[in-house]
Amino acid sequence: MGSENKVQFNLKNVHYAVQTAAGEKPTWDTPVAVPGAVSLALEQQGEISKFYADGIVFFQAASNNGYEGDLEMARFPDKMKQEIWGEELVQADNVLLENANAKAKNFALLFQVDGDTSNNFYCLYNCSATRPSVGGTTTTENKEPQTQTCTVSAVPLENGDIKPQPPARVSRPTGLRKCTRRALAWAHKEDFTVDKTIFIDGKEVGFRASALTPRLYRHKIGRDIISDLNQLRRSYEKAMKAKALKAPGEDATPEQLADYEAEMQDAQLSVMDLEIFENAAFVMARQYDQTIPNTPEEWLEGFEVFSIYEILPKILELWNINQQTTSTPKKK
Repeated sequence: MGSENKVQFNLKNVHYAVQTAAGEKPTWDTPVAVPGAVSLALEQQGEISKFYADGIVFFQAASNNGYEGDLEMARFPDKMKQEIWGEELVQADNVLLENANAKAKNFALLFQVDGDTSNNFYCLYNCSATRPSVGGTTTTENKEPQTQTCTVSAVPLENGDIKPQPPARVSRPTGLRKCTRRALAWAHKEDFTVDKTIFIDGKEVGFRASALTPRLYRHKIGRDIISDLNQLRRSYEKAMKAKALKAPGEDATPEQLADYEAEMQDAQLSVMDLEIFENAAFVMARQYDQTIPNTPEEWLEGFEVFSIYEILPKILELWNINQQTTSTPKKK
């Protein structure tokens, strides 16, 4: 764990992760970075209750109701306004519309605070927040940036958990992402899941990955999903690289044309690649929603368009996040 910090300073690496399910087994979406952290001041929420008897304080107990306070940022991004506070992007006018009837979502708040010996990472599992403040001042001799503030309330999960503080040195974004996934995983210990919803053929489709996914894939498909997705990733990367190749010009030699055609042919996704993609997507979709059809064929019949080039990158991203967490041995 290393030596403990004597002092802390410098708030940075603020992220939020939308809570996609509550209850005994909460889940969160992929953490999203919020650049421009200025300050975070959270006061503990709770009180000490005293019971008097025999002329003394016979019993006392302190309650823990979480934290509440202000998060100040240079600016809250539009993506966060849409995902947390329900603001709607009106495509025709390209404006964000705030509606008083929009329902705000709960989220996990993740951030890092530097110290004299190590960087401390924090994750508040169950947060809600007021809408950001709006304001501005006129420009004078000095251009002083105007910040935005929202009030954050962090309350316990159903199991009582409020926040972990991983003993990790986090200096790079990649390390932070891994740390965020581990922190969210601790919210429900053994049963960690990663969810993602995307629009396919005009429908919102959910996908889920967890330590259970390989077993479900093996049971449904009879193959190893880790090997299959590694193979599919290599094929997809080769296909993307080939798409970026510039076709030979009119003055190209026959050898150059032959090499180009051979490389393009070699980069084509095979029937097996397409089948792996469809099977993996089906298993993750059925893990998210068990009401969908029971076979890949029946499920795929519900779509007119199911593009591997649009969907596969999101499936691979989901799987990568899951692997970053489940590859870390769980300590009993």
